[in-house]
Amino acid sequence: MLEGLREQDLVDLLEAVTGEAAGADGLGLAAELRRETGGNPFFVAEMLRHLLDRGLVARDATGHWSMTVPLGEVGLPESLREVVGARVEGLGDEAASLLRTAAVIGQEFDLALLTGVTGRAVDAALDVLESAVAASVLVERPSGFAFVHALIRQTLYEDVGTTRRSILHAQIAGVLERLPESERDARLGEIVHHWAASLQPSRGDKIVDYATHAGRRALEQLAPDAAARFFTQALEHLGPDRHSTFGLDLQIDLGAAQHQTGAPEARETLIGAARLARRLAEPRQEARALLTLSRLWPSLKAVDEELVEELELSLAVLPADDPARPEVEAMLAMELTYGAELERRLDLFESALEAAERNGAVDVLARVMVFGMFAVFAPDTIALRRRLEPRLIDVATAAGPLLEFHARWRTLHLAMEDGDLDTYEATLTEFARLSALLPHPEVRWANEFARTPGMIIRGRLDDAEAQALAAFGVGDGHAEDAPTIFGAELVSIRWSRAASPRSPTRCATSPPRTPICRCSAPSKPPRSSRPARSKRQARCSPSPAPPVIPRCASTTPACSLC
Repeated sequence: MLEGLREQDLVDLLEAVTGEAAGADGLGLAAELRRETGGNPFFVAEMLRHLLDRGLVARDATGHWSMTVPLGEVGLPESLREVVGARVEGLGDEAASLLRTAAVIGQEFDLALLTGVTGRAVDAALDVLESAVAASVLVERPSGFAFVHALIRQTLYEDVGTTRRSILHAQIAGVLERLPESERDARLGEIVHHWAASLQPSRGDKIVDYATHAGRRALEQLAPDAAARFFTQALEHLGPDRHSTFGLDLQIDLGAAQHQTGAPEARETLIGAARLARRLAEPRQEARALLTLSRLWPSLKAVDEELVEELELSLAVLPADDPARPEVEAMLAMELTYGAELERRLDLFESALEAAERNGAVDVLARVMVFGMFAVFAPDTIALRRRLEPRLIDVATAAGPLLEFHARWRTLHLAMEDGDLDTYEATLTEFARLSALLPHPEVRWANEFARTPGMIIRGRLDDAEAQALAAFGVGDGHAEDAPTIFGAELVSIRWSRAASPRSPTRCATSPPRTPICRCSAPSKPPRSSRPARSKRQARCSPSPAPPVIPRCASTTPACSLC
């Protein structure tokens, strides 16, 4: 069978038809046409003609051609229906009936499921399927069979009446439910799809149960996008019960999945879940929702006052011996990094650490230490942080790759403060290993932007600027602090281009190897021996001939990692 038109061929075709370069929508349409038609030239031409004739491809406000509705919502042109119908009917009535049932199963299907639904003998069904392969309606794959083009499957699916289609979906779901547990668990998504498509209101409980199970399994398999879809589907079918304790659990699960994908909706979902938990008098779930919202570092733009308030409300109702309390205390300390005196943050961290040590759970201790080590990130605490860092790495490594990644950030902070480039480079190697294991967009972004400071220190400023831009591209739209970090890194690069390479700025109290960015001291010294508050934090300065600074007002990512 011929391969069909490639995606670039379709882009060229679209540009020839419209007379202009394909924009983002045009590229997306080309990719979707390739997927739906398999690149079959006749199918492509007929679909494109159909879209143009019906005005479904038109110029937008910018003058570029784009789809006015999603391609999946566009009906098939009659010419394609006739071609597909003729090809299928040529195989006989029995084959056409079997293929329509296969189309309800999906784009791909296996012989066992098809025969289980239809009751056909395996040999008889196989004869029909093999004839469909010979007629280029199906292709055979190791896992079963698939329609050659999505349009063939769509044509056959739409030929099945609504009532019969609903019955078939229910029958398919029933056969899948009877599979052995290990096989059934692997096909939970299919079961959810078919029960939902059966349009049987009485099956709502089944949809909720299977979608919940499928979502939690997807999270375990590091597939948060799929998990979010399943949890959303479960909540939609839960109805008024979404405000129950079960619905609360689902909302937190949905927020966790959204959070892992970097979706901004995660915040609304989880803050809403925390408030629902408060109304239901469920303090443990209130804490769980807020802890799920944490990115394991605070906002670098401003103190998140709303989140701080929610954490304080949670602490007000959590019993002193609740296992979640140390994590909430430590998270509050971290969120106050740029908004409270070091003394308060130290008190919260020390209380949380003592309780976590008593608790004995490795994951709790790891999170408390990850939160707390950022909360007390200041020059006066470097000895404390050096002392805790080996223990942090041990417990975080035992707790899993995400916590280990963030624990190694604390190692990176210390390496930069000490001017220890060997440890810095070794930590970057660990970042690359861990980010490959994790689906989180913010982790991929952090893995990229952490490489820029070393390039700046080594004087590779062109490479540093390219790396900063590449990191911003990874984080833009997924990490709320991407613009802040990008700006800080560009400031450092610009300053380094203007500064003399023979006169690096150092803090007098830092180790002699410390190659930090030029900082400007506070205009007025603090009134006490406590570290300066956020409003007095160090600022990158472009002055051409910097003096040696008595001491840094604070050590922040925008300074030591810019």
